[in-house]
Amino acid sequence: MTDLSSRVDEITTIISSYVRPQLQAHGGDIALLRVAGEQVFVKVSGSCQACPSLSSTIREVVQETLRGELGLPTLMVTVDDSVSDELIAEALRIIRK
Repeated sequence: MTDLSSRVDEITTIISSYVRPQLQAHGGDIALLRVAGEQVFVKVSGSCQACPSLSSTIREVVQETLRGELGLPTLMVTVDDSVSDELIAEALRIIRK
């Protein structure tokens, strides 16, 4: 298994150059969160969050682009859809008012 931790800058550049413009053209966006082994974790925002085609976009656009550019046919991309601790804290502050 390949460890992608040494290629984070390259992954970020690929996402910024090839993937992000495609998603932004449809009102969405994407950010690299972390890598672990051959697993790339991303966060999507904007219209991507509720898009019914998100899983296809991740597979066909994000994952295939990264696989091709990095030469890693087994690379996997996972969307992290968790809520940040900061957002939870802010929601609690609003609720408790």
